[in-house]
Amino acid sequence: MDCNAEANRATARSDLIHLLEFEIKSVQEEDKKPGWTVWALTGSIASIIWLILKEIEGFPLLISPPQVLLLLLGCWFLWGFMKAIPSLLAPWSKIARIRPRFWYSDALLGTDRLHMFAVSIWEIGLFFSLFLYPIIQQQLTIWLIRLELGFGVLGAIGALVLSYVPFPLSHFIGGRKILPSAAVIKCLVAGACTTGIIYAVGVQRPQINIHELRVALLISVGVLLFLHLLELRSPNPLLNTLIDLRRKLGLSQIEEPFARREAEIAFNGMNASDLFREQLDSILTKRRQVVVLQKEILSALDAFTKLIPDGAKLSDEHKTLLKSLFESTGSKFDKATQLTAEISADSENFGKRIESMIQWFPLAGTDLKKSFKSMRNQMEELTPEILNTGAEIKKRLDRLRRHMDV
Repeated sequence: MDCNAEANRATARSDLIHLLEFEIKSVQEEDKKPGWTVWALTGSIASIIWLILKEIEGFPLLISPPQVLLLLLGCWFLWGFMKAIPSLLAPWSKIARIRPRFWYSDALLGTDRLHMFAVSIWEIGLFFSLFLYPIIQQQLTIWLIRLELGFGVLGAIGALVLSYVPFPLSHFIGGRKILPSAAVIKCLVAGACTTGIIYAVGVQRPQINIHELRVALLISVGVLLFLHLLELRSPNPLLNTLIDLRRKLGLSQIEEPFARREAEIAFNGMNASDLFREQLDSILTKRRQVVVLQKEILSALDAFTKLIPDGAKLSDEHKTLLKSLFESTGSKFDKATQLTAEISADSENFGKRIESMIQWFPLAGTDLKKSFKSMRNQMEELTPEILNTGAEIKKRLDRLRRHMDV
């Protein structure tokens, strides 16, 4: 039987290593993106900068910064509108049949910090440039553009902050309504901004020349290539996780069940029990520490009471020993009391966090409630032992008091 179990474990480990190697190769193939190399993008950006400088040097009097800014905003919002359309047309009706999974924001966004920082700087520059150059006469269009750029900057800065904080994120925030609504609003605002800018370009068409259009297009393409270059240089967190798991599994630094679970989380994300496992383990560990402290106190009291015959008066030597006993057990009593207070506070925070997560992620409500129920069940399993041990300690202390009263 032992030989068969060992053979099964070895087979499972080998199968998992082969799976990890296959997935690593698949991710590496996806990341190759032929043609989109760092050198190709760098050369393209350098060529674009050279062409822009050549246009400015050759026709300095024909290039007006307000006109270039107007065309630049049109290109930027048109690109944003085109990017928003696929998310708007996604089959959101399927969300109700999917169990939400979670990823920590620092692991999900940590590798994109440079890209998010560049986007925020670019949109901040566009936002404040609208105050320098009155490029559009229609106030509604101006305010829509400022609103879109402002939310874009806040979104990029918010994502940048979340990349440093381990906050749980899911694709299904708010259930079936919030994400589609956000996609619709994003698409409509970007479309309205694009339409307003196209109208303004049509009105100002006699003032716009081919050189300004060329400079605006070159800047737009250069910015998009630069942002893509930053994405290309960002490490793939999934690839790094799989390589680390394969290495540790091959070196027998982790067990196969643990590696399999970590691989599943890397592919599909965490469920509710994974999300609260660390906090739940912390509460249960403190609960077990209270049990251990109680048993140590009870053992010390038992050892002392065995030295004293029933009904006998405490001698001076006994009193000295009793004083030492109270000093040694007093610190354990204090530690147990402190742990009990921490357990109470942690349990309350755990319940509040569950309620907050249910509000943010209602589709995960059932799994979240199961996690809370699991914690309460495991704590209740330890409660009788704690109460019984506490009652035994009280009996020993009452007996010691009777000896002291004799």
